[in-house]
Amino acid sequence: MAKEATKTVKVDGFRAGKVPVAIVKKLFGDKLKSDAEGKLLEKLLMRGIRRQILKRVILLESLFLRSIIRVIAVILSLRFLYH
Repeated sequence: MAKEATKTVKVDGFRAGKVPVAIVKKLFGDKLKSDAEGKLLEKLLMRGIRRQILKRVILLESLFLRSIIRVIAVILSLRFLYH
């Protein structure tokens, strides 16, 4: 994070994009750490949400397929009875 930040932060005495990583860490270390934690938390949360959605989709597909199979079974049994 600090290395990426060196490209965008502005610090008096340094040209844009030329601030040493050590200076960036010293001046913005807490903010960089907080940002990194926030991004990680967001990533983990999204991964968990995706997993839950996928589980629900699989369950719904399974229930849907079972329903279709039941309908087909009823149709076939009715055809057999009336033909």
